[in-house]
Amino acid sequence: MKMIIIILSVLSLTMFSCIALTDNKQVTLGNNTFCIPKKYDILDQTLGPVINIPGADTGSYGGSFQLSVDAPEVKESIAEYSTRHGSLYAALIVNVRQASAEQLERRLNNNRYAEVLQLTRGVANDYEHAYVRYDEKHQFYHVNSWGESPPPFILWEVLKIKPHKKAIIPGNLNDYHVASCSGLGGIDGYHDEVGTSCDYSLKIDGYLVRLHTTGNNLYLKEKITAFVKNQLVLWRENCE
Repeated sequence: MKMIIIILSVLSLTMFSCIALTDNKQVTLGNNTFCIPKKYDILDQTLGPVINIPGADTGSYGGSFQLSVDAPEVKESIAEYSTRHGSLYAALIVNVRQASAEQLERRLNNNRYAEVLQLTRGVANDYEHAYVRYDEKHQFYHVNSWGESPPPFILWEVLKIKPHKKAIIPGNLNDYHVASCSGLGGIDGYHDEVGTSCDYSLKIDGYLVRLHTTGNNLYLKEKITAFVKNQLVLWRENCE
């Protein structure tokens, strides 16, 4: 009788494991396999890009996966997280990419936004006469190269440190650069109605991870990053 109970227990555990695995999609990236719940719409490019685009995930260090976490789910873990910014839905988009040491260094180099912090002329943009707006509530500096009267659609950078000509570049990119943002109608009040979109990149467990959220959630960057780190651990553990 005891033997029958043991066999039934093993069978039940095996069946439960099989059911659990079928509820997840396995994604292998580098040395790790992630078992991600199928409720997420996953763009799996771990075996190469869907379309062969120059500069996309190709080569020996290529490969990535991307998914979107619904705003209410993020809010369950981060109570302050806003599910909308104006008319814009605040889903959290997570892109995890396998990158070489050289690619990580290039993308996360502390000098990447030096021209923004030091208000100088860069390769792509001239920040010498940039428009700077201070967000007193969150102590952020919004900087764009278009000047005080930007066109309807613009891009701007968000900094933790006040930009000026003699600013010293910190050793870590994330010590001064918060995110890159975009929106309609300028960087002032109109965005509260329409909504703004922001993204930032960082290194997590050797991967280049890019996170995309709305501008009104940007002050929660540390909590959002911690949430994503925890999700990546859980998704690995799902495979065990």
